[in-house]
Amino acid sequence: MELILDFCNNHCGNEDILLQMLKTAYDNQVNFVKFQLYNPEKLNPDYPGCQDYKRYLEKCKITEYFLKLIEDKCNTYAIHPIFTIFTPDVLINLKNFNALYSLKIASPDMLNYKLIDAVVKSKSKVWISTGMHTKIEITKTIDRYKKQAKFMYCISRYPTEESDINYSEMLTFDGFSDHTLGIIAAQKAFIKGVQFVEKHFTLSKYLPGRDHHMSMTPDELEKLMIWVKYKNSIEIYKKRWVE
Repeated sequence: MELILDFCNNHCGNEDILLQMLKTAYDNQVNFVKFQLYNPEKLNPDYPGCQDYKRYLEKCKITEYFLKLIEDKCNTYAIHPIFTIFTPDVLINLKNFNALYSLKIASPDMLNYKLIDAVVKSKSKVWISTGMHTKIEITKTIDRYKKQAKFMYCISRYPTEESDINYSEMLTFDGFSDHTLGIIAAQKAFIKGVQFVEKHFTLSKYLPGRDHHMSMTPDELEKLMIWVKYKNSIEIYKKRWVE
Protein backbone atom coordinates (compact mmCIF):
# COMPACT_ATOMS: atom_id res chain seq x y z
CA MET A 1 0.00 0.00 0.00
CA GLU A 2 1.42 3.36 -1.05
CA LEU A 3 0.13 6.87 -0.41
CA ILE A 4 0.77 9.65 -2.95
CA LEU A 5 0.66 13.11 -1.37
CA ASP A 6 -0.60 15.67 -3.87
CA PHE A 7 0.88 19.03 -2.94
CA CYS A 8 -1.03 20.68 -5.86
CA ASN A 9 -0.61 24.44 -5.28
CA ASN A 10 -0.86 24.15 -1.51
CA HIS A 11 2.75 25.29 -1.07
CA CYS A 12 1.41 28.75 -2.09
CA GLY A 13 4.67 29.49 -3.90
CA ASN A 14 6.34 29.80 -0.49
CA GLU A 15 9.72 28.13 0.02
CA ASP A 16 9.26 27.56 3.76
CA ILE A 17 5.87 25.92 3.25
CA LEU A 18 7.23 23.72 0.45
CA LEU A 19 10.16 22.56 2.58
CA GLN A 20 7.91 21.87 5.57
CA MET A 21 5.52 19.84 3.39
CA LEU A 22 8.42 17.72 2.12
CA LYS A 23 9.76 17.27 5.65
CA THR A 24 6.33 16.19 6.86
CA ALA A 25 6.12 13.64 4.06
CA TYR A 26 9.54 12.30 5.02
CA ASP A 27 8.72 12.19 8.75
CA ASN A 28 5.66 10.09 7.96
CA GLN A 29 7.59 7.76 5.60
CA VAL A 30 5.60 8.79 2.51
CA ASN A 31 7.39 7.62 -0.64
CA PHE A 32 5.53 9.62 -3.31
CA VAL A 33 4.71 13.33 -3.57
CA LYS A 34 3.08 15.13 -6.49
CA PHE A 35 3.50 18.65 -7.86
CA GLN A 36 1.88 20.65 -10.66
CA LEU A 37 4.15 21.82 -13.46
CA TYR A 38 2.54 24.35 -15.79
CA ASN A 39 2.79 27.55 -17.77
CA PRO A 40 -0.20 29.65 -16.59
CA GLU A 41 -0.49 31.39 -19.96
CA LYS A 42 -0.88 28.10 -21.83
CA LEU A 43 -3.35 26.29 -19.60
CA ASN A 44 -6.44 24.81 -21.21
CA PRO A 45 -9.06 27.63 -21.08
CA ASP A 46 -11.74 24.98 -20.51
CA TYR A 47 -10.33 24.21 -17.05
CA PRO A 48 -12.88 25.17 -14.36
CA GLY A 49 -12.17 28.74 -13.21
CA CYS A 50 -9.04 28.91 -15.35
CA GLN A 51 -9.13 32.62 -16.19
CA ASP A 52 -9.86 33.80 -12.64
CA TYR A 53 -7.26 31.43 -11.25
CA LYS A 54 -4.33 32.48 -13.43
CA ARG A 55 -3.00 35.16 -11.07
CA TYR A 56 -2.82 32.69 -8.21
CA LEU A 57 -1.30 30.05 -10.49
CA GLU A 58 1.41 32.50 -11.53
CA LYS A 59 2.31 33.00 -7.88
CA CYS A 60 2.34 29.26 -7.16
CA LYS A 61 4.04 27.89 -10.25
CA ILE A 62 7.10 25.68 -9.83
CA THR A 63 10.09 27.83 -10.76
CA GLU A 64 13.54 26.60 -11.70
CA TYR A 65 14.61 27.39 -8.14
CA PHE A 66 11.73 25.38 -6.69
CA LEU A 67 12.58 22.46 -8.99
CA LYS A 68 16.11 22.46 -7.59
CA LEU A 69 14.76 22.43 -4.04
CA ILE A 70 12.44 19.54 -4.91
CA GLU A 71 15.29 17.65 -6.57
CA ASP A 72 17.63 18.10 -3.59
CA LYS A 73 15.07 17.22 -0.92
CA CYS A 74 13.60 14.26 -2.79
CA ASN A 75 17.10 12.83 -3.22
CA THR A 76 17.90 13.47 0.44
CA TYR A 77 14.61 12.02 1.70
CA ALA A 78 14.42 9.18 -0.86
CA ILE A 79 11.03 10.49 -2.01
CA HIS A 80 9.78 9.85 -5.55
CA PRO A 81 8.33 13.04 -7.11
CA ILE A 82 5.45 13.02 -9.58
CA PHE A 83 4.71 16.01 -11.80
CA THR A 84 1.29 16.74 -13.26
CA ILE A 85 1.91 18.11 -16.74
CA PHE A 86 -0.66 20.44 -18.31
CA THR A 87 1.17 21.50 -21.49
CA PRO A 88 4.00 19.74 -23.41
CA ASP A 89 6.30 22.77 -23.31
CA VAL A 90 7.01 22.39 -19.58
CA LEU A 91 8.65 19.00 -20.12
CA ILE A 92 11.83 20.87 -21.01
CA ASN A 93 11.91 22.12 -17.40
CA LEU A 94 12.67 18.55 -16.32
CA LYS A 95 15.51 18.08 -18.78
CA ASN A 96 18.16 18.54 -16.09
CA PHE A 97 16.12 17.22 -13.17
CA ASN A 98 18.48 14.79 -11.46
CA ALA A 99 16.06 12.49 -9.63
CA LEU A 100 13.83 9.61 -10.69
CA TYR A 101 10.33 10.97 -11.31
CA SER A 102 6.95 10.08 -12.82
CA LEU A 103 4.45 12.16 -14.77
CA LYS A 104 0.71 12.63 -14.31
CA ILE A 105 -2.15 13.65 -16.60
CA ALA A 106 -5.00 15.40 -14.79
CA SER A 107 -8.60 14.36 -15.39
CA PRO A 108 -9.54 17.31 -17.67
CA ASP A 109 -6.75 16.23 -20.05
CA MET A 110 -7.65 12.52 -20.21
CA LEU A 111 -8.76 12.98 -23.84
CA ASN A 112 -5.92 15.36 -24.72
CA TYR A 113 -4.00 12.77 -26.73
CA LYS A 114 -1.50 15.31 -28.03
CA LEU A 115 -0.42 16.02 -24.44
CA ILE A 116 -0.47 12.35 -23.42
CA ASP A 117 1.60 11.37 -26.47
CA ALA A 118 4.23 13.96 -25.51
CA VAL A 119 4.33 12.69 -21.93
CA VAL A 120 4.51 9.04 -23.01
CA LYS A 121 7.46 9.83 -25.27
CA SER A 122 9.41 11.09 -22.26
CA LYS A 123 9.79 7.42 -21.22
CA SER A 124 8.81 8.25 -17.64
CA LYS A 125 6.21 6.29 -15.69
CA VAL A 126 2.83 7.89 -16.49
CA TRP A 127 -0.36 8.16 -14.43
CA ILE A 128 -3.69 9.28 -15.91
CA SER A 129 -6.72 10.38 -13.87
CA THR A 130 -10.15 9.58 -15.25
CA GLY A 131 -12.60 11.89 -13.46
CA MET A 132 -15.06 14.00 -15.51
CA HIS A 133 -15.35 11.34 -18.22
CA THR A 134 -17.77 8.63 -19.32
CA LYS A 135 -17.01 4.92 -19.18
CA ILE A 136 -16.80 4.88 -22.99
CA GLU A 137 -14.22 7.70 -23.01
CA ILE A 138 -12.22 6.07 -20.22
CA THR A 139 -12.22 2.70 -21.98
CA LYS A 140 -11.07 4.36 -25.21
CA THR A 141 -8.11 6.04 -23.48
CA ILE A 142 -7.17 2.91 -21.53
CA ASP A 143 -7.18 0.85 -24.72
CA ARG A 144 -4.94 3.43 -26.38
CA TYR A 145 -2.38 3.78 -23.57
CA LYS A 146 -2.69 0.65 -21.42
CA LYS A 147 0.88 -0.39 -22.25
CA GLN A 148 2.38 3.00 -21.41
CA ALA A 149 0.32 4.31 -18.49
CA LYS A 150 -1.47 3.47 -15.26
CA PHE A 151 -4.96 4.80 -14.59
CA MET A 152 -6.51 6.33 -11.47
CA TYR A 153 -10.13 5.92 -10.45
CA CYS A 154 -11.30 9.46 -9.78
CA ILE A 155 -14.43 11.49 -9.08
CA SER A 156 -13.82 15.14 -9.92
CA ARG A 157 -15.90 16.75 -7.21
CA TYR A 158 -14.17 18.78 -4.50
CA PRO A 159 -14.88 17.40 -2.03
CA THR A 160 -16.32 14.04 -3.11
CA GLU A 161 -18.92 12.37 -0.92
CA GLU A 162 -17.65 9.00 0.28
CA SER A 163 -21.05 7.50 -0.51
CA ASP A 164 -20.53 8.32 -4.22
CA ILE A 165 -17.48 6.05 -4.51
CA ASN A 166 -17.85 2.73 -6.31
CA TYR A 167 -15.17 0.59 -4.68
CA SER A 168 -15.82 -2.38 -6.95
CA GLU A 169 -15.27 -0.25 -10.04
CA MET A 170 -12.19 1.27 -8.41
CA LEU A 171 -10.52 -2.15 -8.36
CA THR A 172 -10.48 -2.22 -12.17
CA PHE A 173 -8.02 0.71 -12.07
CA ASP A 174 -4.39 0.95 -10.95
CA GLY A 175 -5.01 3.47 -8.18
CA PHE A 176 -7.46 5.87 -6.53
CA SER A 177 -7.32 9.67 -6.68
CA ASP A 178 -9.21 10.50 -3.49
CA HIS A 179 -10.99 13.85 -3.14
CA THR A 180 -13.05 12.99 -0.06
CA LEU A 181 -12.67 14.65 3.32
CA GLY A 182 -10.80 12.71 5.99
CA ILE A 183 -9.11 9.33 5.62
CA ILE A 184 -12.00 6.84 5.65
CA ALA A 185 -12.20 6.44 1.86
CA ALA A 186 -8.43 5.91 1.62
CA GLN A 187 -8.58 3.23 4.32
CA LYS A 188 -11.49 1.46 2.62
CA ALA A 189 -9.66 1.56 -0.72
CA PHE A 190 -6.56 -0.03 0.80
CA ILE A 191 -8.68 -2.69 2.54
CA LYS A 192 -10.32 -3.52 -0.81
CA GLY A 193 -6.89 -4.09 -2.32
CA VAL A 194 -5.98 -0.80 -4.04
CA GLN A 195 -2.20 -0.34 -4.00
CA PHE A 196 -1.94 3.42 -4.67
CA VAL A 197 -4.09 6.18 -3.14
CA GLU A 198 -3.51 9.83 -3.94
CA LYS A 199 -4.72 12.56 -1.59
CA HIS A 200 -4.35 16.34 -1.57
CA PHE A 201 -2.18 17.55 1.30
CA THR A 202 -1.86 20.88 3.09
CA LEU A 203 -0.17 22.18 6.22
CA SER A 204 -3.35 24.06 7.15
CA LYS A 205 -6.90 24.24 5.84
CA TYR A 206 -6.78 28.01 6.42
CA LEU A 207 -4.04 28.89 3.94
CA PRO A 208 -5.09 30.88 0.83
CA GLY A 209 -6.17 28.83 -2.19
CA ARG A 210 -9.07 26.66 -3.26
CA ASP A 211 -7.71 23.19 -2.38
CA HIS A 212 -6.79 23.60 1.28
CA HIS A 213 -10.29 23.08 2.68
CA MET A 214 -10.55 19.56 1.25
CA SER A 215 -6.92 18.54 1.68
CA MET A 216 -5.49 16.18 4.29
CA THR A 217 -3.71 17.86 7.19
CA PRO A 218 -0.53 16.66 8.96
CA ASP A 219 -2.60 15.19 11.82
CA GLU A 220 -4.72 13.20 9.36
CA LEU A 221 -1.61 12.13 7.48
CA GLU A 222 -0.01 10.83 10.67
CA LYS A 223 -3.13 8.81 11.54
CA LEU A 224 -3.39 7.35 8.04
CA MET A 225 0.28 6.40 7.83
CA ILE A 226 0.24 4.74 11.26
CA TRP A 227 -2.72 2.70 10.01
CA VAL A 228 -1.00 1.93 6.65
CA LYS A 229 2.20 0.77 8.37
CA TYR A 230 0.15 -1.44 10.68
CA LYS A 231 -1.75 -2.98 7.75
CA ASN A 232 1.47 -3.51 5.80
CA SER A 233 3.07 -5.26 8.77
CA ILE A 234 0.04 -7.57 9.06
CA GLU A 235 0.29 -8.45 5.36
CA ILE A 236 4.01 -9.20 5.69
CA TYR A 237 3.28 -11.44 8.71
CA LYS A 238 0.53 -13.28 6.80
CA LYS A 239 2.84 -13.86 3.85
CA ARG A 240 5.61 -15.23 6.06
CA TRP A 241 3.13 -17.46 7.90
CA VAL A 242 1.90 -18.97 4.61
CA GLU A 243 5.45 -19.51 3.39
